[in-house]
Amino acid sequence: MRIEAVMAGVTPKATGGISTLVKMVVQNAPEHEIDIDYVTTANQYVANPSFFTKMKKIAVFMVGIVRILFLLCVRGKKILHLHMANNASLDRSFILSRIAVRCGACIVLQIHCDLAYFYSVASKKRKRKIDYILTHSDAIIVLGSYLNNFLADSGIENNRIELLPNAVDTPLSNPYGKRIKGHILYLGNICPEKGLNDLLRALTLASPYLPNGVYVDLCGKDLMDIEKRIAEMGLGSIVRYRGTVVVNAGFFEDYILNILPSHNEALPFSLLEASAQGVPSVATRVGAVSDVIADEISGVLVDAGDALAISNALIRLTTDAEARCRMSSNIYATVCERYSSQNYLLGLKNIYEKACMRKDYKNKNEHGLD
Repeated sequence: MRIEAVMAGVTPKATGGISTLVKMVVQNAPEHEIDIDYVTTANQYVANPSFFTKMKKIAVFMVGIVRILFLLCVRGKKILHLHMANNASLDRSFILSRIAVRCGACIVLQIHCDLAYFYSVASKKRKRKIDYILTHSDAIIVLGSYLNNFLADSGIENNRIELLPNAVDTPLSNPYGKRIKGHILYLGNICPEKGLNDLLRALTLASPYLPNGVYVDLCGKDLMDIEKRIAEMGLGSIVRYRGTVVVNAGFFEDYILNILPSHNEALPFSLLEASAQGVPSVATRVGAVSDVIADEISGVLVDAGDALAISNALIRLTTDAEARCRMSSNIYATVCERYSSQNYLLGLKNIYEKACMRKDYKNKNEHGLD
């Protein structure tokens, strides 16, 4: 049976994990009998946007609302799938969930942030918005077990919570092989929340002990004037800022390690992309990262903010090719088994079907029907 859904979120043309996931889903969904109308409700994030950029962002959202109303109320689509991160994404999801409630649509909410953390620091007004979204969602997709306690404390019933980790396309065999030489990769937004200051401090400690010719490439949108920070800390000889990059399978060929020093995360897409190419990671114990990496087996886990631990891990793994290759084999196998795009789409269709059944049952009860 084919399932029809409306999916809303950031433009697929943007860089970042959600847009990468969306492109994979929209492209492959028809093969799994899922018809998705994707509606862009936000464009690429811009730090310190101009007045024109702000107006364009509002216009994109308003046009998205009109299209969603048309699809739900005129075309009769029954499912609205919301991709929700933090801050402005929360606010947009609140508005769209209210529209879906008015239209009688089934709401599938996919959480792409550490919602427990953001709820703890949110204003009372934003807390009420989060409560509304969670209360009215017929299915809540989480990326790992890290939100279990928060959702239980929020009174969310277990039957509405669906575990569906992010997914990536995986090559038929591990491209990493017995790679001996290469560089270290950081892939993501360049900002303090992603642990960049911790990483720079770690590299100051590690610099004298890293093998000659090993660079750390920082790839992503710069939100903290990173080249100035690199110069101030005297790291120009080992750290390179490459800007935003196009990520494909060949992109990872130059790297022997991936580094993810974030302070809070859900399930970083960059971690799955690197892991699918067999590149082992040094990562912090945040969000669902520890669901992916088994410490010292398929990567190395450290505490967020621990620059010394990051430094020690980078030194050890850049000089121990045997350990890296063992971790590479293990993390590649993990991603193939648990984070493949095929399994993701089968799981998504199942979630849609259960959410619709739950919505129909709820509607019958509200109208006193058997």
